[in-house]
Amino acid sequence: RAVRGAASQFFSSLAQQGDGKENNFNNNSAGQLRKKDGSNNTEAIMQMLLDELMKSVKALQVEVVALSPVTGSSTQSNLDLLSLDPATDKQQLHLQLRQCYIWIDKVFNYSSMSHQVIGHSHLNRSQMPNQFSVSKRRRTPTTSYNVNVPQQQVDSLIQSINNQFQDMTLTLSRPMGVNAIVQVTLGRVLRGVMTLRGLLIEAVVIRGFSEGNMDTHGKVELFKPSQLAVFQRVTDNASAAMLHFCSPYLADLSIRSFFTWLHSFSNLFSEPCTKCGSTVSNNSPPT
Repeated sequence: RAVRGAASQFFSSLAQQGDGKENNFNNNSAGQLRKKDGSNNTEAIMQMLLDELMKSVKALQVEVVALSPVTGSSTQSNLDLLSLDPATDKQQLHLQLRQCYIWIDKVFNYSSMSHQVIGHSHLNRSQMPNQFSVSKRRRTPTTSYNVNVPQQQVDSLIQSINNQFQDMTLTLSRPMGVNAIVQVTLGRVLRGVMTLRGLLIEAVVIRGFSEGNMDTHGKVELFKPSQLAVFQRVTDNASAAMLHFCSPYLADLSIRSFFTWLHSFSNLFSEPCTKCGSTVSNNSPPT
């Protein structure tokens, strides 16, 4: 504390001299020097304060050398030594670190127990192959860990879905190279555009039957939303369904499920909603 006080007094006096302010020193030697000279001898005062600081530093060095060394291994950890810091702004740091380490140990223990429990449970509804499954008749799904599938596989899948539904037409094109664009026309109800990357649906936009999917330049419009509020809501539902049916392990089944769900909108304007039972809700068909 003596070294800190002497250093603080020295730098404070030095800063005040640089600002041209009058110094009010508490040091008795500096006061006697000012009275003796009759003027503010800045250099002598600063030298006096510097000497006081050096004396405190030398006294600290003597005290440190006189300390007896610690024999044997210390039982205190670095965290315990932190609590011995006399600085008042660091006294709470020791308790905060101890609390943090306690919570980290709890999280590690809980995660270890959860891993053991989940690893031995039978996740029958999971799409991933489970080595602990007791059902031998279940067929192991064909895994597809990437989207780099042959174009012929995508073409055959879209063609089979097109043949499955009589009132829904699917048109596949590749205007941007490898990735496929599927244009769907569902009766006289709606039109849509799906962007495929391999066998995974990346984006979907649903529009009205009278709006079309082409822009003024004759190219497929991939991002422009519908001008009708009812088909904007259908687009939101289709985006949610795209994520709901997504499965990297059963990609062909996810696409078939999505188009089966989209085909249910064929009676959008003629049948009541299966959830609320209304034909018109808020001046528009329930979506």
